[in-house]
Amino acid sequence: MTGVDIDEEGVEILRRRGYDVLCRNIEDMDLGRTFDLIVAGEIIEHLPNPGLAMSNLRRHLNPGGSLILSTCNPFYARQHLKIWRSGDVQVHDEHTAWFDPHTISRLLRMSGLDVQRLVWLQKRRGLSAWKNWRAKLRPYFSPNFLVVASPQAEVARRAA
Repeated sequence: MTGVDIDEEGVEILRRRGYDVLCRNIEDMDLGRTFDLIVAGEIIEHLPNPGLAMSNLRRHLNPGGSLILSTCNPFYARQHLKIWRSGDVQVHDEHTAWFDPHTISRLLRMSGLDVQRLVWLQKRRGLSAWKNWRAKLRPYFSPNFLVVASPQAEVARRAA
């Protein structure tokens, strides 16, 4: 298993702990090999050019491989409360974009990937679960979601 991150200091810490981690930018990296599975957790919202990154991840997927991608949901139920309270949304300083299932599906299709599955992510226990009661009624209010995508058939044939 190989990890990739752009944070040199973080990569060095992980290497010292024995992990196989490379310091690369996923928008333009070339690892010289392909993978059956790529996991990109909570990173797409931080990228300057997410389309370029997704196309590059697609290049690193074997035909029939899978990309698992998770991100925060801009329509998260508690975001509405923040708007009511302060008149503005709460955005992490390092976020460059927000995606919902529709826009991320479009971006992935444009990058040569088809969404196979969408899963809403929410806490099931504790105070956070209680605070997110709207997500129980309408999953679209969940705090995060993930998609599983695979190379489009035409793109996979051309790559083979």
